[in-house]
Amino acid sequence: MKSKQTKINQLYNAYLDNPFLSISQASDMLATSASTVRIMRSRLIDKGFIEEGEDGEVVICRPFEGRFCEVSPLSWKAEILRELIELAMDDVRHIADPKDKLPYIQEIRAMLKMSV
Repeated sequence: MKSKQTKINQLYNAYLDNPFLSISQASDMLATSASTVRIMRSRLIDKGFIEEGEDGEVVICRPFEGRFCEVSPLSWKAEILRELIELAMDDVRHIADPKDKLPYIQEIRAMLKMSV
């Protein structure tokens, strides 16, 4: 049985295969938005798995192990909720009118209640 991988794990593996992978190529490959790829890339950098090299090259610093690797169904659900909340928060940050933010904020609250 093939184990499930999170999007961030898939991104790390994609960088192993192609260290010059662009944000747009990664978002197409993972079927996600460019902003989500940027968030995942930042997490990988923050956790010390990768570094940004010269000319946009991604340098692998250490093996991808731990919480971001293969996950159990419960933590997989939590990771999905985390990604959904981050996407909704990204949408909220780009909305200028506070009245237009309200539906997103309500949705984020509902997702947070699901995660408890």
